[in-house]
Amino acid sequence: MQGALTLDMTFTGTTTNGVDFDQPLQRVIPDGVLNIQVPFEPLEDGVDDDGETAIITASFTDACGRTVSASVTITILDAPEILVTTSGDQVVECSPDSIAIMATASGGFGGLDLTWSTGAEGSVAYGSTELGATYVVTATDACGRTATASATIIVECDIIVPNVFTPNNDGQNDRFVIEGITSTTNTVKVFNRWGQVVFEANNYRNNWAAIDVPDGTYFYEVVVDRHDKPYTGHVTILRN
Repeated sequence: MQGALTLDMTFTGTTTNGVDFDQPLQRVIPDGVLNIQVPFEPLEDGVDDDGETAIITASFTDACGRTVSASVTITILDAPEILVTTSGDQVVECSPDSIAIMATASGGFGGLDLTWSTGAEGSVAYGSTELGATYVVTATDACGRTATASATIIVECDIIVPNVFTPNNDGQNDRFVIEGITSTTNTVKVFNRWGQVVFEANNYRNNWAAIDVPDGTYFYEVVVDRHDKPYTGHVTILRN
């Protein structure tokens, strides 16, 4: 036989071409080549395929009507479920340090790559102990399948409210800065001496410069999530 050979491909078994895999109905062996490699990749169809078979038959019929064929049986297995866990939620004291968050993963096909919402890669990420946050890790196997887990760092800081600040735009003490507040879920209210609210914020981030109120003594109420009672007291605004 001379020239390229065209093989007819048939597929039987419990799987379906175009659903469980995608294969052409013909393959060509170039002239002078004794064999070819045929890639076979199952498709992710969302259905349990575990143990299904694909019987692949390649046949060739020559000009005289003589046919030769060969078959191979491939068993398709479902990828093991990917399981990923973290070291879990943690409550830590406020500090300028960081804390290690661990992740472990198993299952899937091939190796597992771990990536974190912070951009870190691998089994360890580091979370801030100044700002509380939730960190998400994603495990990805060789087939692109993923699973996620998360860990929340809850930061407990001492709340220290100043009794005076000087919003005169000199770059020093210009804002109502509450130590420890930025790591919390909170509500801050400031009242004048008649009990009227002159400032209010949810999740306050130390940005009030008292632009819209005159100098004087005001009263505050700071409610912090997970703290037993509100912080109350007075603060004086001085510009001169």
